[in-house]
Amino acid sequence: MLQKNLNTRLTFTQVTSDISTHLTLRFKHGNITVFVFADELATISQIKQDLLETLRDTKPDGLLPSPSSNSSESIALPDSAEDIILGVPVNKNDLTEGWSEMESEEEDVNKECPKTLGLRNADALAFVINQGGKKKVEFWVEFSDLNALYPDEEEDVEMQ
Repeated sequence: MLQKNLNTRLTFTQVTSDISTHLTLRFKHGNITVFVFADELATISQIKQDLLETLRDTKPDGLLPSPSSNSSESIALPDSAEDIILGVPVNKNDLTEGWSEMESEEEDVNKECPKTLGLRNADALAFVINQGGKKKVEFWVEFSDLNALYPDEEEDVEMQ
């Protein structure tokens, strides 16, 4: 059996132990996805801190830069979770359509939570590290091309 590589790295972290009011959020950057199990009433600031701690554990050397940055150096992880900028999908049903910056007022960051933002279990959010001075945030998320990974399956379906 031929095994296919999806070129995606998965990381898991659990915020608390009670799972009844929790949801899983998928944080995406480049070809990595970090799963964070969070309370639906946890603040976005708390969730970003958990994301940063997970990144420190799994990516201590930093993140890959986006291809458009024209840099080959890793993006250093920030000292503060405030330097993580989150993005929401333009279309929740098709993540390849792109991302827009999650809107939140400075004073609301400590009040907003997944429930008030309408986030559901398994929702995807993009993230980028604020490297200072950039006015327009560019989210970079890679997706596997399933047609390239499994080219024979499409032909098998047409033949049936």
